[in-house]
Amino acid sequence: MTIQSIAPPPEAGRLPLPHLSPDGFDASTPGQEELGNGAIAERASTVHRPRHKLVTADLLTAVVLLAVAAYRAAAIGTHGEPSGLDFGNWLMFGHQALGHPLARAAHTTYPPVVPVLAVAITQVLGVVWGTAVLAGVASTAPALGTYIACRLGGARWSAVVAAVLLAATSSSGEAAAWGGVPQLLGLGLTAALLGVAQRALVRRRWQTGAAFGLLLLALAATSHLILAQAGAALVVLVLIGAILQPRSFGRGTWLGKQGWTTMLFLALVPSAVLVPLYLKLLPTVGGTFVSQGSGSSSAPMVVFLQSMFFIYRDGPWFWKPALIITAFTPVLLGSRKYRHRPDWAIVTALDLSLTVEAVLSGQERLIYVAPIAVALAAAMWLSVLPELNWRERSPRTAPRSTRLRVPGTISLLTTLAVAYVSAKGLAFFPTQRAFYDTFVPPGTVAGLNWIRSNTPADALIAVAPINGAPYGWWVQGYGRRAALVGSEDQWLNFPEERARANEVDALLSEQDPLSAAVLERAAQLRIQYLLLPWAWGGLALPDLAAYKRAYPRSVVFDNQAMVVVRVTPQLHLSGLLTNSAHASYEDRARASVPKVESLR
Repeated sequence: MTIQSIAPPPEAGRLPLPHLSPDGFDASTPGQEELGNGAIAERASTVHRPRHKLVTADLLTAVVLLAVAAYRAAAIGTHGEPSGLDFGNWLMFGHQALGHPLARAAHTTYPPVVPVLAVAITQVLGVVWGTAVLAGVASTAPALGTYIACRLGGARWSAVVAAVLLAATSSSGEAAAWGGVPQLLGLGLTAALLGVAQRALVRRRWQTGAAFGLLLLALAATSHLILAQAGAALVVLVLIGAILQPRSFGRGTWLGKQGWTTMLFLALVPSAVLVPLYLKLLPTVGGTFVSQGSGSSSAPMVVFLQSMFFIYRDGPWFWKPALIITAFTPVLLGSRKYRHRPDWAIVTALDLSLTVEAVLSGQERLIYVAPIAVALAAAMWLSVLPELNWRERSPRTAPRSTRLRVPGTISLLTTLAVAYVSAKGLAFFPTQRAFYDTFVPPGTVAGLNWIRSNTPADALIAVAPINGAPYGWWVQGYGRRAALVGSEDQWLNFPEERARANEVDALLSEQDPLSAAVLERAAQLRIQYLLLPWAWGGLALPDLAAYKRAYPRSVVFDNQAMVVVRVTPQLHLSGLLTNSAHASYEDRARASVPKVESLR
């Protein structure tokens, strides 16, 4: 069959804007006839699409994603310190995965992709620029995965709009600022995985099954949290396929090259290598996905919505209506013609799974899944608007431009709104980075370098938190020393982590963290050093000045970020720390001790 023998669909070629062209997909392969007349009607637009337009859309998307990644990496790297605390955790897990666990460290485990990447890139580029580049690149992963999913469904310019929205959105910037690289990469893999899964429901080719298997393996090795979300969406997607295309699951579809047996084997077997990891991981963190919101007095959905409004605070005027429209898209476009579109099935699967999980758990990190559904819904609306019956509702005698004015205007306004909110999301990123910079104050890397070079490899360091967050992750990950990490429980997943954090909280609950009681208790816990960040707020400068005057060799490091105190049991046992010192150093320091400048 030649291209000329295929008749174009009605009104083809009459669309005023390039991104308004119907985004169909190729229905010429086996199984596509089960998708209904709507997909078949779009077949010719795919065949007639000029090849250079496909290349132009792909190149434009690549340029935008690279520019966004470079912008965010530069915004983080020029600060001079890593952004957020999570990268310290990834570095610790990475060294552990590479066979170099910390002595006396808590026994924890995590999917290996991001930790190993973090170790590799920081060894090449250094801790500041290595983490900045990884965060910048990861922030575009949801956009790339969504673009792939749209392109698998045949979308073109609407896929570009979806990718631009996700690349620049504030949720991607927020995760990049606090170090949520596993979540960002996992979201990109999830979007691509759903696109491949929808294709597999129709075609059942072994190549599709193999691609699905590799994506599933990559996702499972990247983020267990996003894997759970993807699994829920996949279940809904399969149910939709079973309801709308029952013949795809009927008799005779299980054997042969295009059968379910072959495809399921290729899809599931690669991930079997991670079964031992998940047997260790799930008993400790599996409950977190369901119960995280239980600590709040509010309902899980209320917690979820409150967190959502915080993350999308740069453009609530756009995201609130966009989320509402996305939630109702499966209903508004629920006719037979649109139910057989691959993007309709994916949007519906994400909507239903996200709603159920938000109601049950209130898991805040599910918020980062919502923009994928919004972007896919936006791409779907942009491609179906020209297919609606606007022409029949306009006077027959009206000019063609008048009859297409309504869909063209709506699409143009939508595209402009996406462009505006994307620009605003990028402009908002320095504010997001500055918020998380407070957890890694200037001088942190210098202090960690001192710890790496001047403390025993098997030293145990107790680290006070910053605003309740685990500053000690950086001591473990980059400082390469075992640590008792002070933190609020909401930041921690593993029971042993929480037990150690409770020990630090109890240890540093005294008004004076350098009192005899605190140091005696630290010695009993076999702690060699106390690391007290100034941002912690529990250490007064006069107290430190008095302590340094009484025991000048005990304060081994002091700069604008932290104070490191050597715990020396002999001093305590010999009675050099008196009860008056236990009460407070402040009175002793006021009259005679000058202000300590040190390295600060």
